[in-house]
Amino acid sequence: MTHHQKIELLAPAGNLDSFYAAIQAGADAVYLGTQDFNARLRAKNFTVKTLSYLIPYAHARSVKIYAALNILNKQNELERILHLLYQFSQIKMDAVIIQDLGLLRIIKNHFPALPVHASTQMLMHNSLSLKQCKKMGIKRVILSRELTLKEIAAIREKTDLELEVFAHGALCYSISGACLASSYLGGKSGNRGLCTQVCRRSFMKGHESGYYFSPKDFCTIEMVPQYISMRITSLKIEGRMKNAEYVYQIVSAYRKALNTPSLTSSLRKELEHDLGSREKTSFFLKGQSKEAIIVSDRPLGIGWYLGQVTDANEEEIGILFSSLSTVIHSGDWIRIHPQDGSEGRPYQVIHVSMGQNNPCRIRVKDTSMIGMGDHVYLTGKKSIFHKFKKKNRTRIQPVFYKPVYPWVKKVLRKEDSFRLDSNEELIIQISHCGWLGLLTQIPFQGMILDFEKDLLHEFLENRIGTLSMSLRSKCKISLPPFIPEEEISGWKNCIELARKNGIRKWVCNQIGQRSLFDGEVFELTAGSFIPVMNDQAQRMLKENGFTCFFYSFEDDFLNLKKISHPSGLFSVFTRVRLFVSRIRPALNCGITIRDNNQNLFQVHEKHGLYYLVSETPLCLTHQKEKVAKIGIKKFVLDLSFFQPDEKFLSDVIGAYQAGTRLHPSTMFNFKTGLA
Repeated sequence: MTHHQKIELLAPAGNLDSFYAAIQAGADAVYLGTQDFNARLRAKNFTVKTLSYLIPYAHARSVKIYAALNILNKQNELERILHLLYQFSQIKMDAVIIQDLGLLRIIKNHFPALPVHASTQMLMHNSLSLKQCKKMGIKRVILSRELTLKEIAAIREKTDLELEVFAHGALCYSISGACLASSYLGGKSGNRGLCTQVCRRSFMKGHESGYYFSPKDFCTIEMVPQYISMRITSLKIEGRMKNAEYVYQIVSAYRKALNTPSLTSSLRKELEHDLGSREKTSFFLKGQSKEAIIVSDRPLGIGWYLGQVTDANEEEIGILFSSLSTVIHSGDWIRIHPQDGSEGRPYQVIHVSMGQNNPCRIRVKDTSMIGMGDHVYLTGKKSIFHKFKKKNRTRIQPVFYKPVYPWVKKVLRKEDSFRLDSNEELIIQISHCGWLGLLTQIPFQGMILDFEKDLLHEFLENRIGTLSMSLRSKCKISLPPFIPEEEISGWKNCIELARKNGIRKWVCNQIGQRSLFDGEVFELTAGSFIPVMNDQAQRMLKENGFTCFFYSFEDDFLNLKKISHPSGLFSVFTRVRLFVSRIRPALNCGITIRDNNQNLFQVHEKHGLYYLVSETPLCLTHQKEKVAKIGIKKFVLDLSFFQPDEKFLSDVIGAYQAGTRLHPSTMFNFKTGLA
């Protein structure tokens, strides 16, 4: 971005009213989703027919439109996606936002004129990410929200790609794209647009409950001057699930800040309690752990807190307001969150009996899900909605488009044949050096070392544990999913030290890590944090120098059957990583907590990240024969997050060899299916 170019202000639109509100408030671009294949499937979203009207409307006002296709796609969904991309190319969509590497391959090969923005779901967090994205033909990278201003500035200096940063809105506890919590606790994947906001729920620690993973909302309006000086391409407002009033309020504030940076301090005060939002944090922008991010003692519902439900009957509820000055009206929107912290539900107020009563009486449709003590938040005001609705619309000519892509079968034709006679391989993954001595008598074909960087250095320098030359040839070393910019040189040193020790096999857990191995001959595996749910993603990895990949932990058997390939590694035993975060949770590591369904979890710290892992392991050892029949022969026993124990190892190996299941355990989505 040259100095004379202004920063783009990018606004969300989950429905038509928010779309018009964003443009009226001064957005330079709007991002939105269709009714499929985006990470906010619960928003109303848009049809392509509607977009054929909206894109000419926006372009006439010099506003760009970006389509979010930022989910992981199953094999049987690729045909519909091809049709959708064909339609986007015809109606002149300005760009698509993607997570799936298979989708990137399809666009690159068949719709090259359609610009691609790499979603934050791809864990985009350092200059390695940018380097690899440029090689893959990506135009813009949306950086992870977990970065500091210093880290963003360092990345900016090392790339000429467009950089987009989140400026305002909700925060996920987990690094985007690395969350399996919603999928694990019900099969509704956040990576497929169905997040049930597990991080907002309460958990029990002994006899105490708390919201240990529930962060405040992001507000960076005071950083606008720094964004300008750093030559950021685009500031993104989160909020495709928010209403038009919220969109108008936030976009207007950031428009003023970009036009007049000296106003940022006063605008920050205006946004402290913006409609539809939580308490504010600048997150890590000023540096890690500079301020409290988690609020553990109460639920952080969306909106202005009104009070608690005192009673409910079939027609109305009573609400005890936390402030006597509170006033709401018929037509306003409220959101009621259960006491257990599970996902809240929206209600439009039909009638209010205020008077001098506290509690007041409010009539809403369907009170069956409302209970005494539930928390109530105001999320939308009917009284100001008329400002946006259908204002200044003009008659426009829609763009004509053909709905069916004629070369679908050619694009989706199978290219690889299965080598069903390939030999079975057992691969053992460890994160504790104490396992090394216990594994000497175990027959296996590969070992993945998922050690901390300092521990890995000690190991490679032969200060702890030793490996015979035969074992060294079996070793792969796993990189963490998040490598801060300042730690890249340290990992380069590890790679060189490993090379000198005869180890040239590595597991990359973010696509940008491919750039660490340019110019040398290495055997690279795409780890579990580079999810693969379709054969196009497999081909994209192969074309970028990967020889193996991990099947996604959250995938189901029916989809695995469609994409099975002998190069894939299949985890038959592991502790599932529900959250992977740079945020320290509001509890100590190693403590066992439980949710309302008595599921047990522990927090572990590793690589400077915080992992919430399931106490109950994923175990599919009894499905090994079934999986082998579809062509998957590389099986992983992942002992990470387990303490070295000889009897435990014997039990796991015994179950694997006998094809039996360990108890207690879970099959995750393997049998029940992934939504």
